[in-house]
Amino acid sequence: MLWTAATGAVIEGCPAVASGVVYVGSYDDNLYAFNAASGALLWSAPTGNSIFSSPAVANGVVYVGSYDHISTPSRQQRGLALDGSDGLPG
Repeated sequence: MLWTAATGAVIEGCPAVASGVVYVGSYDDNLYAFNAASGALLWSAPTGNSIFSSPAVANGVVYVGSYDHISTPSRQQRGLALDGSDGLPG
């Protein structure tokens, strides 16, 4: 094992790896970016709700889905696009 990293809750999706960065979403409402070689946290970005999907990366943009809890028990899904270098909305 090269490294491990913790998030604030369960990770359900698979990580995405692009340009030496590992992207993973967590049920703690954050998308994380880790250095693929060292495991160092590069950034985390709040998404507003739990991330259940695996991120996808294209042209430096990270795409991920999260839940938006509008009213119980109904839930809506929301897609987000974040800049892969800093986690800011793309």
